[in-house]
Amino acid sequence: MKKFILISALALGFSTKVSAQTGFEFNNRHLSQSNYLNPAFLPQYKLSLGFGNGFEAYHPGFNINTFFNAATDAPTTIRSIINDPNVNLNMSLDNRTEIMQAGFKSKNSYFGFNISNQTLGQINIPKDILGMAMFGNQEYFGKRANFDMSGTELMSYNEAKFSYGRSFGNKLNVGISYSMINGIAHANLKSAYAYLETDTNVNTIYQMKMGGGFDAQTSLMGLSVMKALNDSTYDVQQELENGFLSNPLGYNKGSALGFGFVYRANSQWRISGSMSNMGKITWDLGAESHKMADKPWTFTGLDTSITNDLKNVTVQDALLDSFAQAFENQSTMLTSYETQLHARYTLGVEYFLSPRTYVQMAYGSGYGVKGDKSFASVNMHKELGEWVDLRLNYGIYDYKNPQHSIGFGMSLNLGPVQPWMSFNTLSNAFNYAASHRQSIQFGLNINIGIRKDRDGDGIRDKADSCYKTFGVMSNNGCPLGFLGGSMNYDE
Repeated sequence: MKKFILISALALGFSTKVSAQTGFEFNNRHLSQSNYLNPAFLPQYKLSLGFGNGFEAYHPGFNINTFFNAATDAPTTIRSIINDPNVNLNMSLDNRTEIMQAGFKSKNSYFGFNISNQTLGQINIPKDILGMAMFGNQEYFGKRANFDMSGTELMSYNEAKFSYGRSFGNKLNVGISYSMINGIAHANLKSAYAYLETDTNVNTIYQMKMGGGFDAQTSLMGLSVMKALNDSTYDVQQELENGFLSNPLGYNKGSALGFGFVYRANSQWRISGSMSNMGKITWDLGAESHKMADKPWTFTGLDTSITNDLKNVTVQDALLDSFAQAFENQSTMLTSYETQLHARYTLGVEYFLSPRTYVQMAYGSGYGVKGDKSFASVNMHKELGEWVDLRLNYGIYDYKNPQHSIGFGMSLNLGPVQPWMSFNTLSNAFNYAASHRQSIQFGLNINIGIRKDRDGDGIRDKADSCYKTFGVMSNNGCPLGFLGGSMNYDE
């Protein structure tokens, strides 16, 4: 029974903590979260404190209609799924819980501090599991059932990120960030597969031929998978509870760097770019390696005296122990192992129709736990004074299996209180059953003080002699060649 507790608890622990594509927070001067993405982008509030959450689920090989279609019954649906080569049950998850976002702006500098929990996952579920659950092995008489979970990886960690950005004149900003990371849990199934063949046999109930192998690494808050599988006295449930309650900060340490720039070419064009998440995590709390060579095993049948007692825990454990011993799982404790974080790149080009209305074109890559997800989007951003920000975007996510979507974001700048949200896949809400991706972000900020810059030239209004017209710092905020001293008058 302890094997079932182990599997169920680990799945629950990862799933309860499950923002890949950037949306509303990309280069938004009214949102302090923009500095997290690019340390060179300097939001305009003097002091900001906030929190939020971003969640994304991506499953290109199935949707709700895959399971709830016009089939007359469940068996027909399951047979359709397992026999359709275009259907797979793979899913990637990305969740970032922002515990605290803080920003402070001085005359030419911006200091950011962010504490968050990141949970990333790539889960590959074999379709034949559904077939076995629905029909048992009778559906596979004379053929092979395959269970391949290779490539499945789950990772959760806490991050404390420090960033600093500085403006040089009113054209160029540069920034740098450093993250201190504390890993919570990691499981990487580099290779994990099994297969089963079933034949009827007149002398026994049935005969099964099994095979498989795996190569995996785990660090699960001090929990030992090796002991859980091989030591009958090992209390899995208690160890998991202890791990959830205490995760020493001295273990599973890592770090990451980030860089960014923002260049304002003129009153109409702005270019930006950033590199982030360049680092690694060293897993040394309960680190283990698990390997098993592919060794076929033939099971010649069950004794009829126990077939009516398969719900008995003792019988279940006996069967699982027999299976484990047959395949000779080789688990070893490790001093540590490393996980390289995947660098994320973001590029943006913006065209200003007016100081408060602009079009953005953004590209990003390196997202997801494998770093294999990318996106491109076109955004229309509109500021309604200092009170409301609106953004409409069209995006393409994952070029291997392109997912098109229309998104919407907004913030209400209600004095010091600023609620904000972004639905990057708003269009999917109108046809959710056929959707392959869900992405949402939301948060609440408290903003104190504002360095107004109505013409968007990077020179605050108090120091801008022409705050209604884009200008340059060398001419006190007025356009080059203007000699009138000031344009701040009512026409």
